[in-house]
Amino acid sequence: MQIALEQLDTIGQVDVQRFPNGYGFDWLVTFVSPLGSQPLLSVDDSKLAGPFAQAEAVTQSPGQFPADYRATFVPGGKVTSFVIPQLTLGKNYQVRVSAHNSAGYSYPTISSPTFLSPKLAPTPPQNATFFCSLFDKV
Repeated sequence: MQIALEQLDTIGQVDVQRFPNGYGFDWLVTFVSPLGSQPLLSVDDSKLAGPFAQAEAVTQSPGQFPADYRATFVPGGKVTSFVIPQLTLGKNYQVRVSAHNSAGYSYPTISSPTFLSPKLAPTPPQNATFFCSLFDKV
């Protein structure tokens, strides 16, 4: 089911779960991408078979971008790091990374830890005192 849905040009990445019921299966399809609000999927269940076969599309929670959502394309095949500019100190951020090639986009990988806030390096110590104790070798 997941592969068939993702091969449609109007569908991005999905998470598909199948649950057995008394007559077959119930399917739960969650759209993983793209982010943000998307139009409701139309469903034609006229060719489904079974005593209670039906399909419906519902919005469980409307998608929306965070107010400060930003997508960035990082070109180059050998890039192993990227510095994200203009972050606010102390504010939590989450990063999702997807690779792209001629076959399309990979599933996003979410940062670990999931949320992290930028911090400044501590200043060097000032007015430090050093104590030294001498011990005889036993």
